[in-house]
Amino acid sequence: MTQQRNHLFKRFLASKDGTFAVMASVGMFVIVLVVAVAIDSTRLMQASSKLRSINDMAAIAATEGQNRSLSERKAIYEKVMQNGIDISDEITGYTYDLTFSDDGLNTILSATSRSEAELFFPVTRGTEGKFVTAHSEVTVGREYIEVSLALDISTSMQGQRIIELQKAATDFVEIILDNAENAGRVSVAIIPFGGTVLLPDNLETMLTPPPTTEHWVDEEWNGCLAMSPIDYASGITPQHKLTYLPHFYAFTKNNPWCPKAGNKMVGLSTDKTMLIDKISSLTLSDGTGTDIGVAWALATLDPRWRNQIDGVNQSSPRDFNARTRKIMVVMADGGITGQRTPSDSELNGNLPFKVKNQTNTTAEAQNGYQDICNLTKSRGVEVYTVGFQITQQHKLNQLQICGTSQAHNYEVNLGELSSAFENIAASISGLRLSE
Repeated sequence: MTQQRNHLFKRFLASKDGTFAVMASVGMFVIVLVVAVAIDSTRLMQASSKLRSINDMAAIAATEGQNRSLSERKAIYEKVMQNGIDISDEITGYTYDLTFSDDGLNTILSATSRSEAELFFPVTRGTEGKFVTAHSEVTVGREYIEVSLALDISTSMQGQRIIELQKAATDFVEIILDNAENAGRVSVAIIPFGGTVLLPDNLETMLTPPPTTEHWVDEEWNGCLAMSPIDYASGITPQHKLTYLPHFYAFTKNNPWCPKAGNKMVGLSTDKTMLIDKISSLTLSDGTGTDIGVAWALATLDPRWRNQIDGVNQSSPRDFNARTRKIMVVMADGGITGQRTPSDSELNGNLPFKVKNQTNTTAEAQNGYQDICNLTKSRGVEVYTVGFQITQQHKLNQLQICGTSQAHNYEVNLGELSSAFENIAASISGLRLSE
């Protein structure tokens, strides 16, 4: 009986060893499978990342250039893709779909590619392989360009000087607006300044009503507001309230301090004919309020003035950002003058002449000019200056402190103004691409 029990126990042990062997084999297989899946899962992620990187490079390369056909872009895309896959050990082969559009303002290329991942283990690769996909969309937007021309029409600009200014400004407008690549993306404002700036009629809302209007010419606001550096220190806004500046003469009886009707400021516009007509209508004004000219030139570029200036496109001025390049050109032929206004005793029914009553001094106006120039540049506006026959170095230096760099400052004589404006136009009309 004892021998029989021993025999049965030995058979049990033999049977149990077999079970252990099977269990050990199964366990090893599971471990190997888990390791294989883990390795190839990492490999699959690497393959996906590699394809995405190659697809991005190929899409960017295919987007470059403005005049290429879709077939040319596909050839560039295929070349970059193949080069990338040839040196990759994570993926092999590829198929793709590529679309391209260009509406003149934005270039958009969309590319989707599919490649087989090079996996190590058949158990994870399967019979049909494992594939990864990548999608890239590249949008290249051409810049908008907003240009504000602050132009000196003071009495010293008489004769050949004003003639040259009109030709130079006209050439400038034609160069940048006739360029087909600039269509719809470039706009120009014109701010003529003499003693001050003549404003559009709708800006009468900024006027603080005076106690009496009995001295108004034709009983209408003349379009001018009294301004001092404190008024534009932080930039002029539509909410500013300013006092009336009466008509008067300071130095020459033919040229009023508040410019004549043909010199009204024009906000940003793409209308070449209208802009050129405005330039051709320029006449002279006493005084050189360059500081006020720059202050209003900045206003035409300031998005706070959007929809506030008659005749300006509803989307202008655009926001200060990388998609909009804002440029100011300040042209003057002399030093800055302080502001004046008639005394009450001079408002006797006749237009005052040789008014000497100052509301701020020349030194204050010069300091204000520097402040408004610094504000302009701090907002990312690129500033060019053109000194036209300025013979006194300190006055030229004063003008040029506004320039973005020394390379942005021009010093010209008679016969050279058009060349300076053409150079500036050429430097800004070749639009840069920004992704």
